[in-house]
Amino acid sequence: MASNADAQHPVSFKEKLGFTDYVGFGFGDMAINFTFASLGMFVVFFYTDVIGISAGIIGTLMLFSRSFDGIIDVVVGGLVDKTHSRWGKTRPWLLFGALPFAILTISIFAVPASWSEVWKIIYIFLSYNLLMIAFSAIAIPYGTLNSLVTRDQHQREKFNLFRMFMAQIGVLIVTNATMPMVNFFGNKQLSWVITYTVLSIISVGLLMIVFKSQRERVQVSAASEKKFL
Repeated sequence: MASNADAQHPVSFKEKLGFTDYVGFGFGDMAINFTFASLGMFVVFFYTDVIGISAGIIGTLMLFSRSFDGIIDVVVGGLVDKTHSRWGKTRPWLLFGALPFAILTISIFAVPASWSEVWKIIYIFLSYNLLMIAFSAIAIPYGTLNSLVTRDQHQREKFNLFRMFMAQIGVLIVTNATMPMVNFFGNKQLSWVITYTVLSIISVGLLMIVFKSQRERVQVSAASEKKFL
């Protein structure tokens, strides 16, 4: 009889989610793209034209960092999988990782002007790779989050649509606002630091919205089921 009832009333994986849940999730990719889009569009220009380091040296550093990034992703993925907290698996990474991510984003533009070229290169190498670690510590948990919010595939697809849409808004903001802000603040190295301080503060706020607006329902359900076994 129980199996017949289950067949007539199948279990629904759909959660009670609304527009604010989807938008709140999408803010995460907007925040991430304030940094990610900047790495692609402005960082090489900044290091070569503003700081004065040769393009060959910067290219070599970037090549190493890209290889290093793959290792970081694997390590962070394993750590996220082992994370257990009152906030879930992924949300504590956003909560505690947002501020370091912001500070390290600012740091790549804060190259000490008075240092020698060798020490500037060392600073660039260290600050850039530390940022890559912080980036993975945000991006990997964030990419996993929607699978823990709902088990319904249609809802997960909606999350991804909002994520992609908000990511493009983040790219547009960086593309159209960065240089005007740098020029507004005086078009000096300090202007870049101030610009990315503003963008990074906004980024922290957006990641906190993600943390507050999302719930890892799938993990909670699994834990509840385990208690009753």
